[in-house]
Amino acid sequence: MWDTLHDLLNDEQRRVLAELVEVPAGARVSTLERLRRPVVKASGPQMERALARVAEIAALGVGEVDVSVIPPRRMAELWRYGMDGKATLIDRHGAERKLATLLATVVHLTTRSVDDALDEVPLIFRTRCQVGC
Repeated sequence: MWDTLHDLLNDEQRRVLAELVEVPAGARVSTLERLRRPVVKASGPQMERALARVAEIAALGVGEVDVSVIPPRRMAELWRYGMDGKATLIDRHGAERKLATLLATVVHLTTRSVDDALDEVPLIFRTRCQVGC
């Protein structure tokens, strides 16, 4: 399974995914750790952050990789590990397993980030209307 997912990626996508587990200069956590965190408070600025998260994940360019050759249950196992595991532990795996895990995680985050942003909309309207609609 790891080899199959690894082979679906081109060199640029492999590079982008590998960089997710690195901690950028001046940052405290890896890009993966940051992207896994959803917005937690309903507000205008948080909605902007949620939409920026959606755009950043989409810009990675791997969310559209067709992973339908892998059974959904197996993909879920991989993305759960990618969502819960420490980036440093994921980085220690061999290239195929690491990139397969990161691919599954980013594919999941592509839809999850949109869902998280859409979940904010009713909360923001409800809060705004209680204040003075």
